[in-house]
Amino acid sequence: MDLSNFFVSEEEDISEILKKMDSIGYGILLVGDRMHVWAVITDGDIRRSMISGCYEGKKAYDIANYNPFILRTSEVTEVKIKAAFQNNKVKAIPIVNLDGEIQRIEFDNGKAIYQKKQTNVKVIIMAGGKGTRLTPITDILPKPLIPIGNETIIEHIINRFSVLGFYDFHIIVNYKKEIIKAFFSKDVYSNKHNISIKLWEENFFQGTAGGLKLLEKEIDSTFILSNCDILVNADYEHMIKKHKEEGNYITLVCAPQKIQIPYGTIENDCEGRLVRMQEKPSFECIINTGLYVVEPQVLQLIAEGEFIHFTELIQRCMELKYRVGVYRIVEDGWMDMGEMNKLKHMEDLFL
Repeated sequence: MDLSNFFVSEEEDISEILKKMDSIGYGILLVGDRMHVWAVITDGDIRRSMISGCYEGKKAYDIANYNPFILRTSEVTEVKIKAAFQNNKVKAIPIVNLDGEIQRIEFDNGKAIYQKKQTNVKVIIMAGGKGTRLTPITDILPKPLIPIGNETIIEHIINRFSVLGFYDFHIIVNYKKEIIKAFFSKDVYSNKHNISIKLWEENFFQGTAGGLKLLEKEIDSTFILSNCDILVNADYEHMIKKHKEEGNYITLVCAPQKIQIPYGTIENDCEGRLVRMQEKPSFECIINTGLYVVEPQVLQLIAEGEFIHFTELIQRCMELKYRVGVYRIVEDGWMDMGEMNKLKHMEDLFL
């Protein structure tokens, strides 16, 4: 369903609002210009208006809530959405971008309806690594096919992009590639989600960037590169826009993170005397999430058959004075399943 169907004008009569609320069937309508949300009308607002009496002849602006609970895409995370439903006692939460334009509506039953958009930006997923930090699981399954809840991690990644309008996916495979090829072989997943998935096979391990050379003739415009073990909540439209406005060759998507040292630390002088002591200190740093916006010219910096990690490719760009930017998201705006404890955390969130 298109989100434009949820909108009513401020002058809409309550009788028409009742009909639309019933036909939509989601217990919420949006007041605005079919893009920007000015107010919200819920079935509860209508009931309260009826109970108060004299509701006939009222307009949308008479019963609408002009101070609704709304979240922005730049601050949305799984944790915040769950907390918002628990703390605000709402059944639906509109999600808007930085320009106040509706992007989706989240519902307390876990479902969501997205604004219908489509972008030609390709998504490349690096899925060829061995996943040694997740052994013994990866002795049996390749990391992209590890289940998180009811779906594999790579399905979660593709789903997250596809509902936002991305439809052109390229997956670079190597370790246990035959299993991954079999998983996508019948195009059932592609057809179900109306997307395109193409697999590219490395003949030998080329690091986290070397395999991109396989796509050099395929890629001719800005693309997104993602590791196969992360889920990132962000305003992707704004992210790509900022990347282009800043003239970046690569934009790293990064998040602040607090790290606590589990021990007491000390500082001493040259004679061995204690100068300072701290119990389990913490510090903040900026973490590279493993998601990037990239220009196709970057692929020309990779030699044919070269083994190179993406961090080395970034350094190569910087040495050549190619602009490399940073796009910051909120601290809990990403999840990583690269290690056992993080895998368990991700699984808990999707239960």
